[in-house]
Amino acid sequence: SVDPTKTYHGDAVRGEKTFNVFCASCHGEAGLGYAAGGSGPGIGLQGFLDVASDDFIMQTAKRGRIGTAMKPMVGAEGIANLAESDISDVIAYLREGNASLYELYSTDLSQPGDPKKGELQFQVNCVSCHQQGGSGKMGFAPSIRNRDFLAIASDNFIRSTVQNGRIGTAMVARPDLSPAVVSDIIAYLRDLQIENPVTVDLDPSKVVQGDVLEGGNKFQLYCASCHGENGQGYVAGGPGPGIGLPGFLNAASDDYILQTVKLGRMGTSMKSFIGPAGIVNLKEQDVNDIIVFLRSLND
Repeated sequence: SVDPTKTYHGDAVRGEKTFNVFCASCHGEAGLGYAAGGSGPGIGLQGFLDVASDDFIMQTAKRGRIGTAMKPMVGAEGIANLAESDISDVIAYLREGNASLYELYSTDLSQPGDPKKGELQFQVNCVSCHQQGGSGKMGFAPSIRNRDFLAIASDNFIRSTVQNGRIGTAMVARPDLSPAVVSDIIAYLRDLQIENPVTVDLDPSKVVQGDVLEGGNKFQLYCASCHGENGQGYVAGGPGPGIGLPGFLNAASDDYILQTVKLGRMGTSMKSFIGPAGIVNLKEQDVNDIIVFLRSLND
């Protein structure tokens, strides 16, 4: 029987010590949960604390959760033999420390991430799709350690992709990953050894002009065999990603697409298509037409 009106009064300072000893290993530093790499939910986050009464937290600590890693923590049958007063202290810490939790959770994005931490986070969160070292897998997930991708993809582009995901693909939104964790993953990708690195001056504000009908015809000729008839990518059985899906088009600028077609992607089936070095010697205007066609798919 949970009393939603009941409040517990404890010592937040003692509660922090108790939390760090008995709770942080699962619920993460300061109760940030999954976002801090913990295996348990974020019981220090405002979204949880707004809906969970003190007695809800107390009863959870007393009873645990059958079928999960959350075991009873209170009394002789609890795995830590804590007293109710210890849990009261933890509740006080969670309630009173909530403002400082967000301060601790936030990160200065101007500061570079840690590639060593990023490698660990990549193994946990990314490797199942993007493979070891971010090499990707044709028809499944693109290479994100690729020289040409890293040359044109800004940190904000990668950050936005992680936060928002790609609609219609297996790349789900990951708002559970903190800004610091994403910065570490980006630092890891940037730190990977690549051959013949290149620098690309990308203009994210560039908007190209072209002919939709011409673009559709050229897309079918040069792009559909990999990216699917309407750019749906893997979901349509294509070996290339879904460049006609809104998740991609909302994140990729016109110049990002143009530079990709110019450069290709080293180590993948995406070759350069523009100029005499391109496999079909397209002009930039041909690619502009294709970009306008792709944009029209989501109008």
